[in-house]
Amino acid sequence: MWRGMIGIGGAALLVVMACSDPAGLQLAATDRCSLVSDQNSVVAFEDPALEAAVRFSLDLSAGQSITCRRVTELATLSGGSSGIVSLVGLQNLTGLQDLLLSDNAITELTPISGLTSLQVIDLQDNNISDLGPLAGLDPLALSLTRNEITDLSPLALLSRLELLALDHNQISDIGALANMPNMLRLILFGNMIQDLSPLVDMVRLDLIDVGQNPQPDLTPLSDLTTLSVVGVDGALITDIGPLQELILLRLVVLDNNPGLTDLQPLVDNRGFGTRSELWARETGLSCADFLPLTDRGVTVLSDC
Repeated sequence: MWRGMIGIGGAALLVVMACSDPAGLQLAATDRCSLVSDQNSVVAFEDPALEAAVRFSLDLSAGQSITCRRVTELATLSGGSSGIVSLVGLQNLTGLQDLLLSDNAITELTPISGLTSLQVIDLQDNNISDLGPLAGLDPLALSLTRNEITDLSPLALLSRLELLALDHNQISDIGALANMPNMLRLILFGNMIQDLSPLVDMVRLDLIDVGQNPQPDLTPLSDLTTLSVVGVDGALITDIGPLQELILLRLVVLDNNPGLTDLQPLVDNRGFGTRSELWARETGLSCADFLPLTDRGVTVLSDC
């Protein structure tokens, strides 16, 4: 699957070696280290699975204390597929830059609302619906694939975002994405989006995936001349005219659009040639429609 190339991934686990800090006051899971003068105070977590992930990332044995000093030095927390439900206690990881907690059962994000050093947030495959706690953050990459999201308004001020994955949610309105000029990769597959006009100022956009949305209007893409990858598979589209002037296109995915019968805009795209790929299976196109593209070196995956 071409989408396998897209995910956040790649953040290396930074292990902070444990030192022999003496243990101090025991905090409750809801306490904050910043309000306690002793950096040797012992941090608590509501969820044992989260504590185990933190302990592993800090390279601490079961008998060693997780102190305020230690958790504030942790830059990367990796706890995917760990059965984590609650993030309470995470508010003390104030130096955290990469939060990688995919495939858990997380619903509430309030504990990370003050972690302003976060650069990469991977929360795909959880049960999140409220993005409010993210409103004050400023990450570069955010993955919320396969959650229960309908409202994107808390993301409106995240103007530094370069990668945003929102596929497989219940989103219909992407107006909150209008002020994201640094966006490079935007994955919106499997939602209910038709209006793409909020994307018109994403002048650096390299990849967009709007497949499995109900007939999205591609017109706003026509001026996004940096695009190299466009995915509209299973979107019931009939018109790819807006792709004609996108001369940097290298991969166009049109699979599962049975009403699509006109490939001329890609034939007329002067940049779509020997280094380009077209995926067009289960469409209304004939084998003859592909010949002008294959003749100039385009790799075509079709039913022919």
